[in-house]
Amino acid sequence: MKKWSGAAAVCLNEHNEVLMVKSIHSNAWAVPSGGIESGETPEACCIREVMEETGYEVEIIDHLFVKKQ
Repeated sequence: MKKWSGAAAVCLNEHNEVLMVKSIHSNAWAVPSGGIESGETPEACCIREVMEETGYEVEIIDHLFVKKQ
């Protein structure tokens, strides 16, 4: 079985509203997320995915959860 690693971002604004994205291939809403590229840290992946999916520049202020298989 191929191992997959990824990261997701929970982004809040000053009103504690959560940033959600909707894929053009789905009707489902989700937080920005994606797979970690070769040589990339989970933190860098998280920041990159938010930029790619929303155009927003973000910074990580806390780690919420790490899922290990």
